[in-house]
Amino acid sequence: PGTKSVFVLGCLEKRVTLYAQQVRALNLVDALLDAGRIRKGGSVAVVGGGAAGMTAAAALAAAAPELAEVHLYE
Repeated sequence: PGTKSVFVLGCLEKRVTLYAQQVRALNLVDALLDAGRIRKGGSVAVVGGGAAGMTAAAALAAAAPELAEVHLYE
């Protein structure tokens, strides 16, 4: 509540396969890019170094080279 830029991926999901986690991460990154939520020169923090977190961080770094920083926290 009260936050506009916090997105939760896969919390309470029933399907926890590696593939399903990666697909959800890629879909989230694609949606963020399409919605213009990623600012040029901005930074993104990804919390969770599991399959989804690493996939999201790598996808952001590859798809949004205009980002200043992508931080991955475990």
